[in-house]
Amino acid sequence: MGESAETGYSDQYERPDSLLDTHGLAAGVLVQPSFLGTGSTYLLDARGEAPDRLRGVAVIEPRTEREELDRLVEADVCGVRLNLISRPVPPLGEQLWSGPRRGTARASA
Repeated sequence: MGESAETGYSDQYERPDSLLDTHGLAAGVLVQPSFLGTGSTYLLDARGEAPDRLRGVAVIEPRTEREELDRLVEADVCGVRLNLISRPVPPLGEQLWSGPRRGTARASA
């Protein structure tokens, strides 16, 4: 691990499962911070340290392709964030925003 090429921030972190243990928690949700951008590698790597105990919330662009959303579902990401400061709200009534639901990617494969 070292510095993220995408963001310039260090990708060093304490193992999430040790943080859960330290605080007596059975499970947790990792929420990707805005400063890491929309690349989900850091989030998925950290979640992979304790996949049975952690889920994730990824930052995505409003026009993220359905295939990427399905990939995040497959990786047990349970939510998404949009950074909309100084940006228009996307058309949340469109089909893209009605899913994906757990199992969507698996069912279409």
